[in-house]
Amino acid sequence: ANLAWAFAKAGLAAPRLFEAIAGVARPRLDDFKPQDLANTAFALACVDWQDPHIFVALAAASAERMSTMTEIELSQWYLVAVHVRLGWPDVRFPLAHAHARLQAAYRGKGPPAGPSRYQNGVALTLDRLGWTHEVGHVTPEGMSLNMAQPDAMRAVEVNGPSNFVRDVSTRQCIEKGATRLKLRLLRQLGWDVAHVPFSDWIRLRGAAEKESYLLANVMLATSLRPPSSPPLEQPEAL
Repeated sequence: ANLAWAFAKAGLAAPRLFEAIAGVARPRLDDFKPQDLANTAFALACVDWQDPHIFVALAAASAERMSTMTEIELSQWYLVAVHVRLGWPDVRFPLAHAHARLQAAYRGKGPPAGPSRYQNGVALTLDRLGWTHEVGHVTPEGMSLNMAQPDAMRAVEVNGPSNFVRDVSTRQCIEKGATRLKLRLLRQLGWDVAHVPFSDWIRLRGAAEKESYLLANVMLATSLRPPSSPPLEQPEAL
C-alpha cells in the first residue's frame, strides 16, 4: 500500500508495478488496515487504473470498517467513488450507501487557502483579456477551482509548487497523482479545464508576456475565449 501510494503521489504510473500490487493485494485484503485499503484504492485511482474489480474488492473490505477510518481516508474514498462512478456507471460500488458521509469528509478537509500570488497574477491577467470569471468556485461535487465560468463549465487551474514533485535527476517538476486525478475527474464531469503551471508563470516578465502566454496556452481554445472577442489567428507552423 505504501509503495503504491508513493508512486502515485510522484505521478508515476508504473503499470507493471501496479498490476503486481493489485494481484498481491486481492487475496490479502482481510489483513489490510483501513489506511492500507484507502491508500491502495486512492493510488490506483490516481494512475487511472482500469480494472473496476479491484476497487470493488477494496471497498467491500472497507465497508465494515468505516467507523475506524480517519477523515483523510474517507476523503480518499470519496474521490475513488467518483472515479468508479464515472468510469463504470453500472458497477455496484460497496461504499455507495455512504456517499454523503464520504463527500462530507472531502468537503470538510478545510477551507482552501486564499489565492496564491500565482493565482492572483493569472486572475488579473485574465481580467485584462476579458475572460470574466469567479474565483474559488466549488463544484457540486466539492472540487474547488481557481478561476471558473460555472454556467459554461470552463475553468483555469493554476498549479503551484504543492501540486508537483521534483525529479532529483532531471530537476523537472512532475504533477502529483492527486492533481492529475482531480483534473481528469473534472473533465469527465464535463468541465473544460486549462491549467497554468507555476514553473511557466514565474518565467514570464511583464504584462505583455503574461497576456501572450495565456492567449497561446489557455484562451487559444475556442471554448476559453471571451464571448465577445473575435476569432484568434492560428499561429503559423514552425
